[in-house]
Amino acid sequence: MKRLLGRIWLAWAGFWFVALFLLVYPLLILLLASPRTYRLAHGLRKIWGRVTSVVAFVIPIVRYEQKLPKDQQLIFCPNHISYLDILTCVVFCRVSIFSWAR
Repeated sequence: MKRLLGRIWLAWAGFWFVALFLLVYPLLILLLASPRTYRLAHGLRKIWGRVTSVVAFVIPIVRYEQKLPKDQQLIFCPNHISYLDILTCVVFCRVSIFSWAR
């Protein structure tokens, strides 16, 4: 029974992940065509990630062990055991990716 429910959830989450991504993808391509609209693309990606995680019933709780310094450069290094670490780092962490490249 547990295996069956796991497969049903996987099909449900996979369907919504792909369906929502296909809806957002054309707009992402347009927004990523110009460096001036990168921030809009990142905002759209965050919205897509949040909606996807809610519909898939995956809502992580992010706990910081210490306050992150704003005047230093940081390296985030997820282990990529699953696709969820990408979603978590980009969507749920309160750090702008645009400050990474400075």
